[in-house]
Amino acid sequence: MIRLNTLITTVRKDHQFCWAHLIREIKFLASLDGTRAYGKRLLKYVKAMFDTIHRQDELTERGFKRLMRRHKKAIMKTVRRCVPAHKKAAVLSERFEKYGESYFLFIDQPLLIESTNNIAEREIRTLVLDRMVTQGVRSDVGNEWHERFWTVLATCKRRGLNVLAFLRESILSLLHGLPPPSLFKPINEN
Repeated sequence: MIRLNTLITTVRKDHQFCWAHLIREIKFLASLDGTRAYGKRLLKYVKAMFDTIHRQDELTERGFKRLMRRHKKAIMKTVRRCVPAHKKAAVLSERFEKYGESYFLFIDQPLLIESTNNIAEREIRTLVLDRMVTQGVRSDVGNEWHERFWTVLATCKRRGLNVLAFLRESILSLLHGLPPPSLFKPINEN
């Protein structure tokens, strides 16, 4: 498994860091004895920022950016101030020192950049739920089949293709010794 610190060292300056993951980390700090006050202070400012994000449609673009810059300033100040001696708190503070701006790129481009990676997580949600319900597979062949099937399903969904039509074309092609259909060109949906 790739560690977050490994990924961070290869990040471009225009890469938005995910707030959903950061919030989990801050909640963890808020649950520990030695970092509870620090974590709760940070959570307070993060919640205020997300309240503003959820009210974005009620605000002018200028008003939204002004409030978000205020939230950014409060969070940046809090994450660096009175950092507990706990290793996780120190790592978080150091990360903000080096890459703090990468958590706030969405402020200037809210329509282009999301504050979280929820889109990617929504894409794999069905797969994760399937694995939880079925307990996954226990062989390499099963893993390969699942990978292929879920890739076909996701690609068809993204391209607006009928999954059953694609699967029917695939089976007919196999039975008749024809080349398999492509997900990259339209398929016969009759």
